[in-house]
Amino acid sequence: MNPIRFGLIGCSPIGHIHAKTITKNPNAELISVTDSNRKKAKEVSESFSANVSKSIEDLVQHPKIDAVSICLPHHLHYSACLSAIKAKKHILIEKPLALSIDQSQDIISKAEEAGIKLGVIFQNRFVTEFQQLKQLIKDGALGKINLVDIDVKWLREKSYFDNSWRNDKYKAGGGVLVTQAIHFLDLALHLFGPVVEVNCTVQNLRKWMEVEDLAVGQILFNEGLLGNFVTSTAMSLEEPARLTIHGSLDSATFIESRGYTKLVIHDSVENERNVNLHQDSSVPSLIESEGHEFLYKDFIHAIRNDNKPIIDGYEGLKSLFLLEALYKSAENRKWATVSSKHRIEN
Repeated sequence: MNPIRFGLIGCSPIGHIHAKTITKNPNAELISVTDSNRKKAKEVSESFSANVSKSIEDLVQHPKIDAVSICLPHHLHYSACLSAIKAKKHILIEKPLALSIDQSQDIISKAEEAGIKLGVIFQNRFVTEFQQLKQLIKDGALGKINLVDIDVKWLREKSYFDNSWRNDKYKAGGGVLVTQAIHFLDLALHLFGPVVEVNCTVQNLRKWMEVEDLAVGQILFNEGLLGNFVTSTAMSLEEPARLTIHGSLDSATFIESRGYTKLVIHDSVENERNVNLHQDSSVPSLIESEGHEFLYKDFIHAIRNDNKPIIDGYEGLKSLFLLEALYKSAENRKWATVSSKHRIEN
């Protein structure tokens, strides 16, 4: 069976991860890459033996390309998706699907009309340690779930934001919530959604920031379960991101730090127990590899078998409904209802 041939749109560090994932997959082939930064495009093309396309339009028109991987700044997602759909190319895109719910729904609608497969990247869902946490909850090992805690306390220096779309509300769509915390908010949504109401407060701790670098709040899930979150890119000391599930019998924490993950279970016998950090507990799993590899395998299977990807457009849209409510709550300084649309399965 012939491999699915990919074009890569965007050669940032995350684009490099996509290129590596594609070339590692025996059922995939990287044909061409493009980036507005010609130097980055050349580096990725040389590293992975691919051609360079001069533009997005040039790449999507390539006759040998079946699908595109989109790794662009948030504000460019919509136009890149429309170009790919018009050219009848399947789409695998990094979160968020687009800047807004309206743009995202338009992408979903147009992709369906064109018979295009649309997949969204939320790689943390498919790393071994998170899957173990999910199984613990399913098996009832933690008992009745009483509370969910999300902590994403990171440091991103001024150089990370200088002359960058990341510090532009109209290009990024927001700050820490949409760029960093969305990964862990998505995990909680995946485990316990849908969400009914949220309460959120945002601040700019650093006055040169145009987008929020601190967001704290609460999440009310459908069954009455409460969650707390504290997220920031302005901490003086960066901590691993944590998703802690507190149950009546036990609690467990999924931890991620710069691409490495582990699962810690807290109980009355052992304060901390490392669970399956692969072959060596000193070398935890690299989520950029494991999670992306799973999603590419699934996406290729969806194309070949005419199935929907495991995180299709509708599933990717759910986090945008949550973000919309969080920003609305922060703006109005009160609890906000999450649109019921995200609770409807496609």
